Amino acid sequence: MEKNFFCVFGNKISCVLGTGKLQLHAIVPMLLEKTAGYVFVTTTSERLRECREIVAAGDENTKYGIWYVADDVKNLDEVKRKLDENGIRVAIVKTTSAVYTELFRACDGGYYHSACRDGILSYIHDIIEASTKPTEILCYDNDSNIVDMVRLICKGTVLSVYKCVAHAVCSSTEVDEKGKRLILYGNTEKYIFYPHQTSVKKVLNRKVSLGNSRIQVRFAPDQDTFDFLVKAKAVDVNAMHTALCVLAYKEGAKQKIPPEEVEKMRFSDLIDKKEDVMHILEAVHSTLFDKILLETANRIGEEKKIHTHTAYVFVKYLFDSEHETVCRGLSISNRESAISKAERHFPILMKAENEILEALDYFKKILY
Repeated sequence: MEKNFFCVFGNKISCVLGTGKLQLHAIVPMLLEKTAGYVFVTTTSERLRECREIVAAGDENTKYGIWYVADDVKNLDEVKRKLDENGIRVAIVKTTSAVYTELFRACDGGYYHSACRDGILSYIHDIIEASTKPTEILCYDNDSNIVDMVRLICKGTVLSVYKCVAHAVCSSTEVDEKGKRLILYGNTEKYIFYPHQTSVKKVLNRKVSLGNSRIQVRFAPDQDTFDFLVKAKAVDVNAMHTALCVLAYKEGAKQKIPPEEVEKMRFSDLIDKKEDVMHILEAVHSTLFDKILLETANRIGEEKKIHTHTAYVFVKYLFDSEHETVCRGLSISNRESAISKAERHFPILMKAENEILEALDYFKKILY
C-alpha cells in the first residue's frame, strides 16, 4: 500500500497554489513562521528553476531558501531528503512534475492556500480528485466572485472553501544577475486574517521568527468581526490604491499626458504636490471609515486610528517607492482588470463626496 505523506512526516506539509507576489511575500513566510513542516508551492512556470533563495529588498528578515523540484524527481520522499540535505523547507513543484499528483494526495485532510485568482480553476479538479477527507481551501483573493465560484465547484465534496484576507504590498520582482535569487520589492506591513469557521488555527500555532518578518496573523472570533476585516481591507488598502490611481490619471490629463503613458509612470514623478494629495486621501479614508466601518468598529471594539495608520503607511509607500507605477493599481490598457476594480472600488469611493469624485468621473470616461 502506498504510504501517505502525512503519516510518514507527521502531517507537516502546507500547499500553496501559485508563485505570485502575495504567496512568496506573505503566505510562504507566514507558514514558515507558524508551522514546523515543509511548504510546497505549485507553479506552471519555470522562472524559479535556477533560484535558490527568495529575499525581500530592504528587509533581510524575509529571506528563505527554495528548491525547484526537477521533473524527473520520482516521489515526495526524494523531495524531503533533498530539502533536509539543504536545510530548507520550501519546494517549488511544477504542474508537470512527477510528484505533482502525489502532492495533492499528501494534502488530503489538510490545507491549500490560494492567491492565484482564477488560476485556482486549473488546480481545483485535481484537488477534488485527490481529496477523500475533510480538506480546506483558504482563498486570499480580493474578488469574492472567485471564492463563490470555487465553492460552487466544490459543493458536495469533502472540500470547504473559505475567504481570507491578506495584505502585503509587493510592487515587483526580479531575478538577480546570477539567476539564483528572487528579489521582492515591497513594504514591510503584512497581515493575514482568517474567518472563525476555519480550523487552520490549530496548525498555525508555532511562533518561530525568521528574524521578525512582521506578519500579523489574526483569527476573527465571529462572522461580524471577519466581515468588518474584509470591508476594512477594501477601505484601508484597495480603495486608497484606486483613489490615488484615478487622481494620477486626472493629473496626467492636466499635463496633457496620454493615459497609456500615465499608467507607466511612478506616482512621485507625476504628482508634484504629494502632501496635498495625502491630505485629500486622508479625508477620503476618514469619511469612508465613518460611513462604512465606524458602527461595526464601535460594536467590536476596533479603533479607527489603527486603520488610519494602515492607510497612511500604504499610500506613503506608493508615493515613495521607486518600483510602484500607476498601472499596478489601475491599468487603462488592461481594460478587463480596470473594469473589475472599478466595479468593486468606485461604489466605495463614491461615498467620499469630495475631490475624488471628479477624478472618478474622468476615469470612467476614458475607461468606458
